[in-house]
Amino acid sequence: MNLLIRNGTVVSSRGERFENVLVKDGVIWSVGLNVSCDDAKVIDATGCLVLPGGIDPHTHMELPQMGTVSSDTFTTGSIAALCGGTTTIIDFANQIRGESLRETIVRSLGQAKNKTHCDYAFHVAITDGSESSLRDIEWLMTEHGVTSFKTFLAYEALMLTEQQFRAVLRLVGKAHGIVTLHAEVGAIIKKNIAEALASGNCSPRFHRATHSVEAEAQATMLGLQWAAEEGCPLYVVHVSNAQAMQHILDAKMKGQKVFAETCPQYLLLDESLYEQDFDEAKKFVMSPPLRSAADRAMLWSALANDSVDTVGTDHCPFLLSQKDAGRNNFCKIPNGAPGIEERMSLLYSEGVAKGGMTLAQFRNVTSTRAAEIFGLAPKKGDVAVGGDADLVVFDPNCRWRILAKKQHMNVDYSCYEGYEVCGKTRDVVLRGNVVVRDGNPVLNKPLGQYLKRRIFS
Repeated sequence: MNLLIRNGTVVSSRGERFENVLVKDGVIWSVGLNVSCDDAKVIDATGCLVLPGGIDPHTHMELPQMGTVSSDTFTTGSIAALCGGTTTIIDFANQIRGESLRETIVRSLGQAKNKTHCDYAFHVAITDGSESSLRDIEWLMTEHGVTSFKTFLAYEALMLTEQQFRAVLRLVGKAHGIVTLHAEVGAIIKKNIAEALASGNCSPRFHRATHSVEAEAQATMLGLQWAAEEGCPLYVVHVSNAQAMQHILDAKMKGQKVFAETCPQYLLLDESLYEQDFDEAKKFVMSPPLRSAADRAMLWSALANDSVDTVGTDHCPFLLSQKDAGRNNFCKIPNGAPGIEERMSLLYSEGVAKGGMTLAQFRNVTSTRAAEIFGLAPKKGDVAVGGDADLVVFDPNCRWRILAKKQHMNVDYSCYEGYEVCGKTRDVVLRGNVVVRDGNPVLNKPLGQYLKRRIFS
């Protein structure tokens, strides 16, 4: 089927232009003012932006944690992604200690296959730093197109030692991949938690205090130092505070290959939310936690200066009943929050509409830079001839209120409940297939494809 999107403002690497987009056989065939096709189905984008499909580089579908599992499946989470304008997610294949990395990717591919409505890829999280485990890194890259590997410096079931982390950096760098880092120092958090619980401080406000700015900033500094010494590109996930961001800025100034991701929650919410009663505060327990208004301001500044490369979501929802597990001990609250469906509207409303971001920056942090960093370009991340026809018709003038009951995520709250926003995804096209029309999913069988990715360049 041919598809013609006409009368919209196309936001691409060539700028913002009033153009038509012609799609044939699932790819972008032509883009231009006078492009037309007599036998094409037409989407009228008058008054709307035509954007490349969003890429969320940080999601957690069906993630086991603290004896439960995140509430969005690959099916429900991918439908929510599409409704929010995201056509590709990069989720995580999390190694279980004792399991080979080959077993990890096979298990994760099986979870997502024939269930996912948007396109998808995986970062592989390495939690077993043994020599036998790390032998599979190059195989994952060549056989499955996995070019990014997640690492932790905190949490006993996940963290690597310095020696193991350096080995991962060395091997991945040599194979032209990229390492992503959850930047928290485990020893600092463990000490803080022990002291809090010993003093009877068990409420969610102490999640914030124990997962300190110091723990994140120190891990970021160490990760940058070791990555530079081992010659590997580093991508720091969910940067939440000014100190950590400053370390990244300093490394960028020195020419180091480092990339920063932040999330809407760290741009729009702050630590005052932990001062509420348990039933409200539990919603915002995530790692790293929400920070201060000053940290938010620093992140917005870095975003405006193009120092933040991507805005992912760290989408990891749990039902309120699941969060109740930590009513008497904040350490037992499953960490994570929903956000995949709200990302693009929130960023447009709070960034572009309020003058803090340009349309080019919006496109970059929601799609283009993730495609470039994680080996999805040139097929993904732009409105360009020859690329996959992943397209979003976005109404910049639509004013609406975020309400959990009206969303598609499988979770019973929103961190942004009641927010009035400007800008909303109207129609979504995935490889030439219309999957969202007038804000509503129009889906039959799942069309999502697994994406093998190019090596880092």
